[in-house]
Amino acid sequence: MCSCGQPSPVAGPRPRPIAPKQGDEGPCPSGRSRRHAGVERAEIVLDPEDCRTLLASGVVGRLAFWAYDGPRIQPMNYTVVGDAVLMRTRVGSALAELLDGRSGEPAAFEVDGLDHADQVGWSVQACGPLEVVAAGSAATADQGRPVRPWAPGEREVVVRLGWRELTGRRLGTGWDPLQRPAYRRVD
Repeated sequence: MCSCGQPSPVAGPRPRPIAPKQGDEGPCPSGRSRRHAGVERAEIVLDPEDCRTLLASGVVGRLAFWAYDGPRIQPMNYTVVGDAVLMRTRVGSALAELLDGRSGEPAAFEVDGLDHADQVGWSVQACGPLEVVAAGSAATADQGRPVRPWAPGEREVVVRLGWRELTGRRLGTGWDPLQRPAYRRVD
């Protein structure tokens, strides 16, 4: 349960806050203040634990892969199980066709959180091979949040991206990405 009384989007214990990293402090090389709306301006490389925490806190990301007719970037809702991102797609989709009878195709999955008003945000990228897994297998075991497709129709193909590389960065300091809304627009 969130401190505001709403159900938490992440099942299980609340993730730890993202701690400030070395390099969070100090003057801007231009001589101007890095402070904007109470947030220090900086770019911080996230450690793997912070990357995993942020990846697991998301709901929708973008999968980049090479389809039969060229590159694709596709929004996908997902869940994290172990060291893998799980997604569902429909039979006959470009992703399902790519993996039909084979596995190991390289891909990247990206998720982010942005605050346009304060000009801060974070981005995490998981890179690794794709494979189709059987629904209900140990690799898809529900660990708090099942993969429930948002798109209409049957999404029977479960795709797993087991990451070999997990990287990320955060823009701005003095704020906790887990305490801010994922997107906020200014009119």
